[in-house]
Amino acid sequence: MLSNFGDLMSISLELSSQDSELQRFKIATLRTVLALVAVAAFALGVVNLLFQEFSQGKVALLVFLSGYAGFAFFSKPDSVAFEASAYLLFAGYFSFTLYEVTSVAGADYALLQGPLIITYCYVGMTKQYARVSSVLVVLTPIAAAVWSPENMPVAVRMLVADLLIWLLVDRLLGLYSRSIAKIEEVNSRLEVANRAKSDFLANVSHEIRTPLNGIFGSLQVIKSEAQDPDVVHRYIDVAMGSYRSVIGIVNDVLDLAKISEGKLNLYVEPTNIVALSNQVIAESLPIAESKNIGLQIHIDESVAGTHRLADAKAITQILRNLLSNAIKFTETGRVELFVEQGVGAEELVFRVVDTGVGIPQEKLELIFESFEQVEAARFTERFGTGLGLAITKALIELMGGSVSVESNLGSGTEFRVCLQLAQTDQRSIQEHNTVSPEELSKARILLVDDVMTNRMLCRAMLKDTPYQIDEAVDGKAGVAAALKHSYDLILMDIRMPIMDGFEALRSLRSVQYGAPVVACTANVMKEDVDAYLKAGFAAVVGKPYLKADLIQQIEAVRKKASQMS
Repeated sequence: MLSNFGDLMSISLELSSQDSELQRFKIATLRTVLALVAVAAFALGVVNLLFQEFSQGKVALLVFLSGYAGFAFFSKPDSVAFEASAYLLFAGYFSFTLYEVTSVAGADYALLQGPLIITYCYVGMTKQYARVSSVLVVLTPIAAAVWSPENMPVAVRMLVADLLIWLLVDRLLGLYSRSIAKIEEVNSRLEVANRAKSDFLANVSHEIRTPLNGIFGSLQVIKSEAQDPDVVHRYIDVAMGSYRSVIGIVNDVLDLAKISEGKLNLYVEPTNIVALSNQVIAESLPIAESKNIGLQIHIDESVAGTHRLADAKAITQILRNLLSNAIKFTETGRVELFVEQGVGAEELVFRVVDTGVGIPQEKLELIFESFEQVEAARFTERFGTGLGLAITKALIELMGGSVSVESNLGSGTEFRVCLQLAQTDQRSIQEHNTVSPEELSKARILLVDDVMTNRMLCRAMLKDTPYQIDEAVDGKAGVAAALKHSYDLILMDIRMPIMDGFEALRSLRSVQYGAPVVACTANVMKEDVDAYLKAGFAAVVGKPYLKADLIQQIEAVRKKASQMS
């Protein structure tokens, strides 16, 4: 995507540079030949004046050749004199050579210019005219041999030289033309990619600004209407929905980068498909309600109550993308999610059906391409990154499944996803770690973070819990506080001045500090999480914090620590 627009731009600039170099090479070659013709014609005129019989016609032609070549040499590349130089110099050479052959004894000096003129014709003329001109140049030594037998030795040598130069230059210029054609083809593709990149950036900008406006606007309304609980609750929901939209866009861009680099991996675990599906529906419901369209879920009895071995995050993203897309393009009616048992015990089928604008048949194959949006299906203004369905298809194929789509323009669309997910008796990690507010117990927690806003928000989220929160502004202060007081758990930011989270953890471990340390970070890519766990952190909490997730992680770490002690 999209891995990688920087690479596309550098390639485009490199090709443009190559194209300019070829053009400069062509101009330099023309100027070189013009200089040689000017000097050669002048020298030939001097030789004829000194050693041969004086001829006004010959001198006139040589003066023309030398003078015009010199004039064109100093002309601009886009001037008529420069662009027409190949044609005029060929005409001058051909006239001069015929004059030599037919009017005087000996044409040695005229014939010597043949290879030079052939080269110049090919560089300065179109290929068709260059070949015709080269044929005429090749005929001149033949004419010299026939017309003046005393020219035979020179004529034969120059005939061979002309033919060799003709074949060589024709071959080289053929390769040159094909290279230019390939460069133009690549540049054309890069222009399309750059246009897609520009559209993508414009759409991402719009998509990010829209939910940010929802968050910022909601905060302003909440501030001005703080005394009205109904208004506060309603706009909190709006702000949370906008937050999820921003996170979704960021995740799309990151996932596209991983897909393009082949680094997207699956992490299979016991998953409650019904709970997962209901969660996605709950997240999508406020958007559907804001458009006054129905959003329903239908689950087969044979699926309810079962657990499957699956990548919960991947399935969540697939369903979220399909539902978001369906809601976006539905103005009236409903959107429905069907979770059904497929053929065989392991096959699970997800169907997302809407009553939206539909997709033209000829556009169905395009919707799964990166940055593509089907403009013909839009009856109202809609935007998007154009990545959701491309990522959805990549995830489905990575899981060994399939996706298909059926649509009727104006009456709706149905996406069908088939996945092979083995059943299991194990419960999901989330279900094991679920803790109700009544189950929370007192704990003293040290929060280490250099950003005051992060500390303030974390403290506010945990205000109604039985946790006592102490704060430290960097890793060094956190280590000092941990060694001075007794804590049940430490929430440790990673990137901090003076001493970062990794250094702080190493300092604590060097003195056999026993309380678990949880990494709190915005770097939540799988390779980052693995690095934190490998370094010795007990768990990883991603930013921005979600209250429920933060509490669940704290309790899971406390439970594990108590079992080990």
